[in-house]
Amino acid sequence: MSSLCDGVDGWPCNQHAGVAVAFGIIGGIASLLFVAKLYVRLRLNPRGNQVMNQISDKIKSGALQFLRTEYRYLLIFAIIAFAILLGLYTFDPVYDSMDGVRYGVSFLVGAGL
Repeated sequence: MSSLCDGVDGWPCNQHAGVAVAFGIIGGIASLLFVAKLYVRLRLNPRGNQVMNQISDKIKSGALQFLRTEYRYLLIFAIIAFAILLGLYTFDPVYDSMDGVRYGVSFLVGAGL
């Protein structure tokens, strides 16, 4: 199997894998520092006048209530899908009798992310 770096002796083909990983880590740290800077600048500004704060609080409470309801329905769906996967792959396994548990738990972990 050939790769993009076959016969190439230039950057990035001649670099160690640690260099590629370092770019990702440095980029992640830089982005977190930028977000922290923006967060501090945002928190230093005033929220607004009394009417703006009341409207903002009502929007926030409505959004939180919507998310609670949404997650309640998603939880019910995830439990039903887990039960279906558990049942299907336990009674008709592909590899062994633990397939249902593996697939069901993998689905729950993915749904939780």
